[in-house]
Amino acid sequence: MADDAVRAVQRIDRWLWFARFVKTRALAQRLVAKGKVRVNRSKITKPSQTVSPGDVVSFMNRDHIKVVEVIAIGTRRGPAPEARLLYREINPASAVATGTATHHILPEIRTSTLDDPPGKCKFTGTLPDKGNS
Repeated sequence: MADDAVRAVQRIDRWLWFARFVKTRALAQRLVAKGKVRVNRSKITKPSQTVSPGDVVSFMNRDHIKVVEVIAIGTRRGPAPEARLLYREINPASAVATGTATHHILPEIRTSTLDDPPGKCKFTGTLPDKGNS
């Protein structure tokens, strides 16, 4: 009974590593320390913050925000199929794949290099006279 109580919570950095969201625990600690992880909508900055089943964890995963519910606490960093049993995705994969989730979160971010690719820009002004007369 006491063993179950001990396993009911786990450090967030360890859980992110067990669930295979990061490659190393040090990366998970850095991600948390920079304030890039939220647990139940609260920004956390300490890797020792604990999570338990039922908590909602959100963080930036490469180019989109990942929101997952903690289903179980891991006992080891196992293979990917085993790691997927630790969480349930809340944001639908189809929205992330099409980019609509990122679009709704950050609609104002656009870069000029993507909007105006090289070779497609046209000069509309007038050039100064070189004075060859």
